[in-house]
Amino acid sequence: GKWKVGEEMFPRPNGAGAEQEDCGLIRTLVHRPLSEECGLPLVLWAHGGGMTIGSCEESYGADLFAQIYAQESCPKFCWASVEYRL
Repeated sequence: GKWKVGEEMFPRPNGAGAEQEDCGLIRTLVHRPLSEECGLPLVLWAHGGGMTIGSCEESYGADLFAQIYAQESCPKFCWASVEYRL
């Protein structure tokens, strides 16, 4: 599948992490189909890495969802990858 990717920032709970350079925000990449349909279900992708490696930009999630989305019987969906190290 082809995706349009947008970056969104969300506040961390109770301002956690505000002392870091990210100013207490959670970086999230939202991947939407190029068809720009509204009201699609959202799948959340939490990358691996054991709290030491990996990021919301890794390609494994994109490759996996592209394979799923390419299946003829698959309904359309959006997906988001998040920097979850809170």
